Amino acid sequence: MQYTTARPKMTLRILFGTLIILLLFLIISLYQESLQQSLETEMVMLDVGQGDSFFIKGKHGGTILIDGGRESSVLSELIKVYPHKELSVIVATHPDSDHIEGLIPILERYKVGAVIISGVYSDTEVAKRLYDTLEKKQVPLLLGRTGLGQ
Repeated sequence: MQYTTARPKMTLRILFGTLIILLLFLIISLYQESLQQSLETEMVMLDVGQGDSFFIKGKHGGTILIDGGRESSVLSELIKVYPHKELSVIVATHPDSDHIEGLIPILERYKVGAVIISGVYSDTEVAKRLYDTLEKKQVPLLLGRTGLGQ
């Protein structure tokens, strides 16, 4: 009677196949983690004392600063999370000084693609300084509106 050695070959194939499958799972999980990180949008609430300020960095590198709080504390807070001197868009939700006063030093020091305002009129000194700075730096001023695509 003749015996074969099929059993050790089969065991090696099963072991090799299992290793291949585990390696594929590892590669896929690492790729998914990398892909997930590249698709994420980051939003940070900046501590500007009285008032609010939010910084958003999109998955493709676009940046948005929403409001600036009072005075210049937004400068030191923004540099902690985004050390570059360029912003895509600044949004001023309304012209109260605790929302727009901090935007003036940002506009003076950063290259800004555009500023979006709510259209609420204000003739305060802070609002006038903001508009003067926008004009001086030649930053496009856009009027926001309600709704999505309406």
